Amino acid sequence: MRWSCGVVCRGRGRWALRAWAGEPGLSMRAVAQEQVLTTGGATRLVDRMEAAGLVERVEDPGDRRGRLVRLTPLGEETTVFASRGHVENIWRYFPVEDRDRFAEHLRILSHTARDTLPRLP
Repeated sequence: MRWSCGVVCRGRGRWALRAWAGEPGLSMRAVAQEQVLTTGGATRLVDRMEAAGLVERVEDPGDRRGRLVRLTPLGEETTVFASRGHVENIWRYFPVEDRDRFAEHLRILSHTARDTLPRLP
């Protein structure tokens, strides 16, 4: 998908941006868990997103050896833009009176899937 800001983001990258919004940074393990990827798959995803200017790797203040991945200003801007478009696309198929219930069910489904899947070692 190409957004009007010129960034191309395919597949998991779109969902990763949404998942990381508002986070000060995530460990690679957390990225893998959130995206249901192996740690190698998460590394490749972050590499592509870093090359696109959407994320950056920063030092983890709680672990001198660790690195965190966080959204760049372009990543944050892209997240907001993509989220608005995604919501508009979904809402056009739901009557206004069903939207709150749909959003709550989607939250429950998302959290249940996240909490049910086994944690990566």
